[in-house]
Amino acid sequence: MDINFKTLKVGQTVVGTVINVNQNEIRLDLQSSLEGQIYLDQYDTESHDSFVGLIEEGDQVQAVVKKIDETHGQVLLSRISLLQEESLKQLVATKQDQRLLTATPHSANEHGLLFKLYGFEAFMHISQVDFNVTDLAPFLKQELMFYVTDVDMNKRSIKLSRTKYLVEQRNQHKEDEYEQLTIGNTYQVTIQDIKSFGVFVDFTYNRGFLPLGEIAHEHVSDPSQYIKVGDVVEVKLIEKKLQKNKPRITVSRKRLLDTPFDLFAKSHKKGQTVQATVINKLPFGLIVEVAPHVTGLLHDNEISFNPNDNFKASVVHGTTLDVAILSIDKAKQRISLSKKALENNPWKNVTVRRGDVVSAVVSEINIGKGFTVNVQGVDAVLPVSELKEGPVGKLEELYAIGDTIDVVVSKCFPDEWVLEVSVLQLQSQRERKQFDTYIKTQETRSVTLGDLFGNVLEKKRSSAKSAKSAPVKATAKPAPKPAAPVKASASDVASMNVKELKELAKTKGIAGYSTMKKADLIAALQ
Repeated sequence: MDINFKTLKVGQTVVGTVINVNQNEIRLDLQSSLEGQIYLDQYDTESHDSFVGLIEEGDQVQAVVKKIDETHGQVLLSRISLLQEESLKQLVATKQDQRLLTATPHSANEHGLLFKLYGFEAFMHISQVDFNVTDLAPFLKQELMFYVTDVDMNKRSIKLSRTKYLVEQRNQHKEDEYEQLTIGNTYQVTIQDIKSFGVFVDFTYNRGFLPLGEIAHEHVSDPSQYIKVGDVVEVKLIEKKLQKNKPRITVSRKRLLDTPFDLFAKSHKKGQTVQATVINKLPFGLIVEVAPHVTGLLHDNEISFNPNDNFKASVVHGTTLDVAILSIDKAKQRISLSKKALENNPWKNVTVRRGDVVSAVVSEINIGKGFTVNVQGVDAVLPVSELKEGPVGKLEELYAIGDTIDVVVSKCFPDEWVLEVSVLQLQSQRERKQFDTYIKTQETRSVTLGDLFGNVLEKKRSSAKSAKSAPVKATAKPAPKPAAPVKASASDVASMNVKELKELAKTKGIAGYSTMKKADLIAALQ
């Protein structure tokens, strides 16, 4: 290339061959009568200590004419502007390609960090250094990763951003964390914000929501009574889904807390007495609250020993009562309770059975109905019909309160608290016993029919005498000789007719014989 010094101009770009290398300068053959000269500080945008080792003779160097010294036959050259133009192009390409760069800031001012980048001064505003930065000192002399966000070719202005890189990193971490979150697992989260409708919590990179109903087992109207902003709490992940391409994460605090039932079960045991409040009535019992948000069942069978007790009908919502714990089923979270377990069962000491003869104390006169008597500590009924045969009259004329009388148990159902006694049956039993004793005595003495049926036989004898004294017809046969006395036994009673049996019962003083049937008469006489 023919270059004449007369044609060289300042600002012109030329290419020369290195013909001499010194520590601080190099000389170039420009194929003209003038040599080119480049000083060390005009060779590169980066600082170097010497050309030695940096460039060698014969290397081709492109530079821009800065000054022409015709007197000394030299042309002063510089590569800086060319490098800067190239750097600007690279920075523009870097911005367009969104390439990540790394550099260390050399200084800072009140507005941000300053970098030396491709020979240019680049600026990173404090808002682009990190999130919520107030002090830039920790970032000085620290290698930072960032993006070029703006390049102004005319003003040589370059703007950088590290927060853009941090956002990308956070989003990637957020995606990775979201994928790893597992429903049912527990996590440590930080309370980020408290609202009237719930609480926002932060995982490491994701944000979740803690509904009011998942804060505690009891009703929550003010979340700040349970947690504060900044608190680190343990929660259980209960929901995870993408909604409009955004992650929705729901957590629960209460599911990791002991339920009111669990707390009650830990502090109470079978047999313990607790106070309960009636909250509902069911056909088979009462639902009662034994602690806040803890309910139990008081079954009808456990209300009272007395099956006729109307306690259930008398209680209303809010009624309080003492109950005993029968069982605590942790698996099914059920509590069985008993009221009667705290009461004395008067029937536990009752040993009488139907047919027993016992002493009873009159405790109450029930006009028109009979008496209430006390037998072995429990109330028994003595009906009017079981007092005596025939009209009873005034009850108070028979017995007074406090009288002790003998009765026989006619009905006894301990499970139903039913006990009925009878004076009439006791009298019948005693009369039958006397008759049985008499019969046995007569059998041992060879009782005759005359002994047993004196009145009947006497009537027969009278009839026989009358017949003997009457005139005898010619055709009449001679009167038979009197029969010898015939011995009888209890078996003869069975062969008698009803009239004869009643006559015999009358002589023996058997009560109620006039209305008895034949079978009853035989039974009473035997």
